[in-house]
Amino acid sequence: MPPLRFVEPLALWLLAGPALLLPVWCWQLARRRRAVRRLRASRTAPVAGRPRFAGGLAYWLAVTVAAVLVILALAIHSVLDRRSLRAVAQAGGGRYFELGSEPDHVVALRILSDAQRSARGVVERRESFTDLYWGLLLAAAVVLGAATLLIEERAQLWWQLAAAGALGAALLP
Repeated sequence: MPPLRFVEPLALWLLAGPALLLPVWCWQLARRRRAVRRLRASRTAPVAGRPRFAGGLAYWLAVTVAAVLVILALAIHSVLDRRSLRAVAQAGGGRYFELGSEPDHVVALRILSDAQRSARGVVERRESFTDLYWGLLLAAAVVLGAATLLIEERAQLWWQLAAAGALGAALLP
C-alpha cells in the first residue's frame, strides 16, 4: 500500500472532538457498569432479561467512530483547481492544458508534440495511489448502519429513520 498523504491536513484537527469524546464515553460506560452491578446486587426477585453491556452507549461509540472515518475521508479527498493543476504540472516538469481556451485540435497537437519530445530517453517513474475517500465513507455508513441495530429506544429509531429519509431526499435528484 502506498504511503498515506493527507491533502487537507488542517482537517485532521477535527479529530480533537472525537478524541475528547472517547474519555467521556469511557467514563459513562464505567458509570453504567457500576449502576448495573448495584442493581443486580440489590435485586431480590429474578428478572427476565439481561442488560446489555454498554446499553445505548454502544450507538454513540459507533457514531464517534463514523465521525472519525468521515473526517479522515475529508482530509484525504480534495478537488484540484486550475492553480493546483498548474503547480502539479510544473513540479513534474510538464505543462497544464485547458480545453476550451483554444480549438481542441491545437491543444491536442501541443500535447502530442510535448509527449513525443519528453518520451525520448526518459526513464519512467511510477507512483501508485489508492483512493481511500469512498472506502472511508462506505466504512462510516456501515458503522452507522450496524449501530442502528444497537438502538433500543423507539424515539431514537424514529430519529434515525427521519435522518435516513432526509439524506435520501437530499441525494436523489
